[in-house]
Amino acid sequence: MAQENPVVVDYVLPDRKSPELRARAPLPSYTLALLLGQTPERLHGRPVVARVHDERARGPYDPVRAAPDILCLTYLTTGAPRAFQIGDAAMAARSHAGVPIRVVHGGVHATCLPREALAHGNLVVRGEADPAFQERVLARALEMDPWDREVARIPVIPAVLRRPPADWSWMRRRDYFVAPSVQTSVGCPFHCDFCSVTQVFGAAMRAVDRDCLRQELSRIRRGTLVAVIDDNFLQGIQPRHVEHCMDVARLMREMGLRWVTEVTVRTLIDARRRLAREHPGFDLVRFFAQHGCRGLFLGIETVGDDGAGLPKARPCAEVLDIVRRCQDEGIGILGAFVLGLGPDETPDYAKRVLDFAIEKARLDFAQFSINTPMPGSRSFLCGIRDGTILNFDWELYDAEHCVIRHPRMSPRQLEACHQWLYKEFYAHRSLRTRYPAAALLSLRPSVWRRAAVGIPVNLALRRANAAWNRRLARTPQRPPVPEPSPEALSHVRESLACCPSRPRDLYNLHEPADCGKATRTAGVAE
Repeated sequence: MAQENPVVVDYVLPDRKSPELRARAPLPSYTLALLLGQTPERLHGRPVVARVHDERARGPYDPVRAAPDILCLTYLTTGAPRAFQIGDAAMAARSHAGVPIRVVHGGVHATCLPREALAHGNLVVRGEADPAFQERVLARALEMDPWDREVARIPVIPAVLRRPPADWSWMRRRDYFVAPSVQTSVGCPFHCDFCSVTQVFGAAMRAVDRDCLRQELSRIRRGTLVAVIDDNFLQGIQPRHVEHCMDVARLMREMGLRWVTEVTVRTLIDARRRLAREHPGFDLVRFFAQHGCRGLFLGIETVGDDGAGLPKARPCAEVLDIVRRCQDEGIGILGAFVLGLGPDETPDYAKRVLDFAIEKARLDFAQFSINTPMPGSRSFLCGIRDGTILNFDWELYDAEHCVIRHPRMSPRQLEACHQWLYKEFYAHRSLRTRYPAAALLSLRPSVWRRAAVGIPVNLALRRANAAWNRRLARTPQRPPVPEPSPEALSHVRESLACCPSRPRDLYNLHEPADCGKATRTAGVAE
């Protein structure tokens, strides 16, 4: 009996196109693992062979050599130029069976700017995909003519996420800082100007089915440190939000897993207070620590008195209180700050941020970002409308380069403040302040639990930051890109035309109807 000809599907996460901008990935891609886990066993009666390639860990992907039947590219904005390069090369190549390769684009950037992605592939998937929809997308890609151009999105957004476990068989643990990761919910209620999460995934929390989550966690070895990569793990103070987080924490403890996650200071402070009023003596932070939480990525964002207009900001005194409470329970804190949010910020503001992070909060780790108008966010649309975006070089949309005009600081000043903050925060003198000898000699388990991880990781981050700055110093200045691609610009102009004062978000615009003669945009058929 003749052997069946398989359908080869490659899932690829592109790295940046420019080698000087590449860096080690902190986390493996959960999207790649989820797509692999959701891949059907057969398409059009043929067996499916699915492969994964993360360029951040495995190096450049060559579509000519790989010769898949279907190439699926998923990427953020920084990976878009490389994704377009791979897509163009694949469109001109042939599969192992000698037929044209079908190219499918997905991910946040392609979701928000589908017309741009469609110029480099056959099919763009906007937003999320459940197993049934993913199977229909792959089946449709396989039967498309090479000149077809289509845009599709899931017809009904699921209220509860039911899906098979993410498949990590492709991952090499040594390639990442923390691995593996897990997602327990999607959505965020805060509508921050610089973020597109709410536009793409919605403001309401949509949780993963508990049985599905249990099955996924059961595949992870006990004692492993797992990153919970929800957009906002604790989305609000309503009972369903708090009960979801506590249920996940109980499940982590039952499975013998340690975990870290991301929360905003507002929801953590408010939820802890509400629970303490309703259940005297109960402390949400202690509950998390007792159930395996070892670290929190806290979205502090700003130390300005007005909170830079962010709905999730809290006064510095309240932030300090919650940070100390977490650290007392042995939970390490990574504080995240964004530079350039407030119109009145000057270079002196960076000194206030550093003083808060080191002297006052004594954070275990810190992340400093430059306010960046990510495609799909409100600031991106308003930036194009007002002419304040200076550079449309997508590779520089990494929150480490300044691409937007600030009222009181030049791009070079913002970038210099960003580099200075990293250098000073991870300096040896800062480490001695944040982990003082007196605290270490106290022999308190909570202090030693944080220090055992924090000190070596701080030293590693110090070396990585120094190497990054040396690389930036050797990198020649890139000429700015004054305009986005015509395809991206047409999509943005359509949004602005709806209402210039309140542009309609890019994700909820109708699908592009002018992508070519053979374009079909009604979605993937049932």
